[in-house]
Amino acid sequence: MLDSINTNDIMGTSTHVLPETHVHKDLFDLSLFDFDVKEVPLHYYFKTDDGVEIQHTAPKKKAIIRSDTGEFIGNHSERYKTVPHYSLYKKHAEKVQEVMPSANLEIIDQSWDNGAKARRTIHFLDHSTTVRDGDVVNLRSDIFNSLDGAWAFQTYTGAYRSLCLNTLVFGGQSMYQEKRKHTGGLSISGALGKVSNSLDVFANQSEKFKLWSNTKLEDKTVANMLGNTLCHKKSKTIELQDTKTGAVDLRNINTRLSDYLLYRYEQEQGKLGKTLWALYNAVTHWSTHTDESYERLDDKGNITNISMGRKGSSKANVQKEREIAVRDMLDSRYWQELEVA
Repeated sequence: MLDSINTNDIMGTSTHVLPETHVHKDLFDLSLFDFDVKEVPLHYYFKTDDGVEIQHTAPKKKAIIRSDTGEFIGNHSERYKTVPHYSLYKKHAEKVQEVMPSANLEIIDQSWDNGAKARRTIHFLDHSTTVRDGDVVNLRSDIFNSLDGAWAFQTYTGAYRSLCLNTLVFGGQSMYQEKRKHTGGLSISGALGKVSNSLDVFANQSEKFKLWSNTKLEDKTVANMLGNTLCHKKSKTIELQDTKTGAVDLRNINTRLSDYLLYRYEQEQGKLGKTLWALYNAVTHWSTHTDESYERLDDKGNITNISMGRKGSSKANVQKEREIAVRDMLDSRYWQELEVA
């Protein structure tokens, strides 16, 4: 049994790109997360000028290791509160069963980096609504946790569109969302106690989806909205310069992303029309499919293959960043103005 860990043991540790995944229907099947962890002192070695190697203990630091294998997971300050995946998801399962004791579920458990990161996605198959033309959306719950400090504890209620497997991201004012750092103030029980609100949230959002499916848009309006939200590049120099009120400064737009989202929006129009619902599904497709590429035709007739992924980036981290960006877009005045147009 390891009593401490030294930093030499973790150098060169590789990061797994693909997660371990377990798909099932049993709330209390926590087999993917069924391992214990423990906190141990963090040591490092220092070599003096005359070649003598001295071991030191890092002050106010600790490491997290797997109790079953002794493998390193992460290192933290003494303020870090360790929340094992198993205990977290067990409490969540108990809350879900309390609210919906006989729910028809599809559960997707995922684990990355030797158990350092975890995500549980639950699709509530009995709770759905039809937006238009057989387009079915289901209630969905996602909970993230990490032991390496990469992610805060986060849980939110969203939706799942069966036609293209998109993560449909709800705006922050219309859903339950909780995000907390692993510190002494973290209350897992308090956060999970709000699970019972999910059904009410879903009912409210399903009506909004239907509204979006009937809200028509002009192409220029879509381009301006994207330029002011997801595709906006912040630049203090440009913002301080005089521009016409209401105009989108092209220097502030990520045109590579904007071109892709307009392409995705065009693809969605085949079934959904030029609507706010089509635009919503275009941006949530981007938030879900992190390594997609598409072909773009330039003015000279040349075709270029454009990749929307980030080489070497963790898919899980990129998805989280993009989902947050989409939620910010939905909460923006630019999106809300389209809702009432």
